[in-house]
Amino acid sequence: MSTKHKFQEHKDTNTMKDDVTTPKVRLSQSVKRSMELTESIERAEQIEIFQGTALFVDKDSGEFIGPIAEGTMGIILYAGSAKRIKEDGLNSADAIRIPRLLQLDELLNFHIAEICYHEGIQAEKAADLSGLGGAKCMLRPGKPNYYATIPGGDRSPCYVGFYLSPNAKYSLALVSEKQAWPLEFANYLHQVGYEPKELYAEINRFADLDVQNRAVDRSDTLETLLYLPDLRKRKQAGKKNHEDAEINAQQPASKLRNLGRSIIEEAYTRKDIGGWWFNLPICLYSWMTSDLERLMTGLLDDESTSLNNANPEKIASSDAKLLSNWRPITWLSLARTLTLGLSALHTKGLIHGDPRPANIMAKLSEEDVLLPDHFRWIDVGLGYGHVNTTTTDPDGRISQTPPAPLGGGRVTPFYAPERVESVEFEDADMVRLSKRIDGYYLLEFLWKRRTYEEPVALMLKDARGKPLRELGKLGKGDRIQLREFIFDVECVEASHVVVSRIYEVVLDRVLIEHKETENEISILSKLQNAAISRYRVFKQWGQATDIFGLGILVLYMFFIRGLCLRKQYLNKENPASNHSEFYLEKSSRERIFHELSTLIRSQIFLNGFVAAIKERGKYANKSQLWQKDVLMPLAHDYKREDFTAKVNPSNPERIQQIVDHVLTMDANFTTVLMGANRNNGLFVLIIYFCLSCVWRRDEVSDLLASEFPFEPYCDSREIITDKEQRSKPARRAREDLELLCELINAAQINEDISNDELGNYSSEIILRSRNDQMQIALENAQKAMREAQDKDSKIGKMERILAELEKTLHLKNTSLDEFKNKTDELQEDQQIQKEKIREDEKRLRYLEVENKRLQGMLTRSQEQLNRSIFHIFKSDSASKPEK
Repeated sequence: MSTKHKFQEHKDTNTMKDDVTTPKVRLSQSVKRSMELTESIERAEQIEIFQGTALFVDKDSGEFIGPIAEGTMGIILYAGSAKRIKEDGLNSADAIRIPRLLQLDELLNFHIAEICYHEGIQAEKAADLSGLGGAKCMLRPGKPNYYATIPGGDRSPCYVGFYLSPNAKYSLALVSEKQAWPLEFANYLHQVGYEPKELYAEINRFADLDVQNRAVDRSDTLETLLYLPDLRKRKQAGKKNHEDAEINAQQPASKLRNLGRSIIEEAYTRKDIGGWWFNLPICLYSWMTSDLERLMTGLLDDESTSLNNANPEKIASSDAKLLSNWRPITWLSLARTLTLGLSALHTKGLIHGDPRPANIMAKLSEEDVLLPDHFRWIDVGLGYGHVNTTTTDPDGRISQTPPAPLGGGRVTPFYAPERVESVEFEDADMVRLSKRIDGYYLLEFLWKRRTYEEPVALMLKDARGKPLRELGKLGKGDRIQLREFIFDVECVEASHVVVSRIYEVVLDRVLIEHKETENEISILSKLQNAAISRYRVFKQWGQATDIFGLGILVLYMFFIRGLCLRKQYLNKENPASNHSEFYLEKSSRERIFHELSTLIRSQIFLNGFVAAIKERGKYANKSQLWQKDVLMPLAHDYKREDFTAKVNPSNPERIQQIVDHVLTMDANFTTVLMGANRNNGLFVLIIYFCLSCVWRRDEVSDLLASEFPFEPYCDSREIITDKEQRSKPARRAREDLELLCELINAAQINEDISNDELGNYSSEIILRSRNDQMQIALENAQKAMREAQDKDSKIGKMERILAELEKTLHLKNTSLDEFKNKTDELQEDQQIQKEKIREDEKRLRYLEVENKRLQGMLTRSQEQLNRSIFHIFKSDSASKPEK
């Protein structure tokens, strides 16, 4: 939300060895830019704001001279000492930040000034700390500036004002007890009947009240903001309508306005914009020339980063080119520098709150060298408002943090879940608010089992204190929004929330705390058994918020580096093409990276990755994984003859299986692998580091299914209040980065990738969204299924044909010996049968002869028998008479 020092002094970036004209081009451009700015500064009026630091303004109009940068919350003005800039160069300049008061609503302008005020206080605490771009000094409102005096006038101290309008150039205004400057401002005061002495007295009166208010409540807050509207702007706007012009001409002269939360209704209804602002919080910083976001974007979008660019002037003017030769260890060293800054910030009890590339800046040197330790975190005070309790600073001073700002709407993958503004819930039907004797409030949520039943309390925790819903997970510093009210959570009990403060939301962003008894009674009555349809939860930011952004930032570094390597290869192969089909426009590749960053925060990816380490990689713990043999050798060296003698040959396969699992989750991780010089081990450790940043230990204990002891850097999302433990997460991340750099050096993997290797590996990188990948995978699966079905059908037909052929060709498949043996056996059987037939025929003939003989004997026996019977009968006949 805060300002970035966006001005970039284009530096010469690379010395071309084979072009003798390049140094001349670089020198002439550098000298020309330096001379133009130096000459304009020498002609300018120097109005000293801080001791030794002045703003350069036009002598007649007071308009600022030199670079001006604007951010969401502030305006950065080029400042310093003209003599020093002339002697030491443009990099010796300072930057003065003032609030960007260009909102239509006056109350919203006060809100912005208040944010800048507290950011300045925090940034001043971070001054001179390693890795941080803290404020050198802060000019607190409340007294005239003893360094600023009116040019050509007396040496009396002045109140410093700034003319801010979206329709005019920004300028400076001074007012002392006797006169005003510049002439345009003095003439305006004369036209509206406002004497400089009167204006000075009014500013002084409000400033005294401001100091008294801060002394009473011992809070370091901005109580008031002073604004003198420019009526000329309203008259100019009314020229289009004659009637409006007459009304504007009849309006009385506007006096100095006092803007603050105490006059909310009046400030909310006024819609003036454009005029002079006094009592502003002013901060002094070192002038920074370029931010990491622009440099990394330039690696892909700036044509001058092409290695084969034929325009030496473009090459000389490219700052992004300074990063194109960075190796993996250089990027990791930058991450280490950033962890040093976070560690120092957290040690002070401060939270950055907005960790992203745009808030990392460097001051480019004249030698065209950009090193990791040149970068600094800026805007180090954005997280000021998320510890809403009175705290004791390390120096013993008591400070009361103000209400945190709401809204903003920025969407970036570098923000932790709690940093994304709010989450809405609908599990309650009614709410009940009451006040305890000790001054705290009880907030109860009620629900109905049926619409006609009486509401009962919504249980937030069970008997063991385990949260039953999101409300039960809230802690001190979190917030709940009901209707137009914001409640600061002190703690959560089983059936209710204990609230420490109540605010009213105005303009959806500004919080107004009601302390008066009348307002308190009104709020209690409004929320006594009041029906609600939904409520929102805002979670506090802690050290884990900054560590989350650090992990995503490291992933982003290697994602962009992978795309840059691919671009360099394509430019060498075909310099005439822009290859936009590969690295896409910024919005597309940022969307794809957002999908990657979302994926590593998913439970499926976490469980899959950790399980792959345990089951596929066979690593029992982190210490076994973070070894140099995991990084050796490079992927393209797996088949080296001397490899097996140096490294356990099972390591590449184990690491490769982990990499394969990650790539199956999203093919776009191939780009990150390319950025890691295609080293599988380095890729795995980078993903491990990122997961350690974006997950918290209390989350992992509930989600992780594997037995692998995965331990994130942060225990929870809650802010660490213990002074000894504040910087522990950042320190643990820094130790891992230092170890990783040592492993890279020991494994000697930092060599550049050859063109042939770039060609082989870069062809694997195809940026597609997750939906496209899923659609392609589905189509491939369906195609493979159809092909498998066709193959099964063909195989069935072939099997049937083969079965028939087996029957037909059985004899052909029999061996010749077996066939002969069968033939011999058949012949022997045939011979035996023939012999048996001959024997049978002989026996038959014998039997026929014997039969004839027997028949003859039978015939003769029959005849003999007949004769014997005849004789017997004859004998019998003869003997009967004698008887």
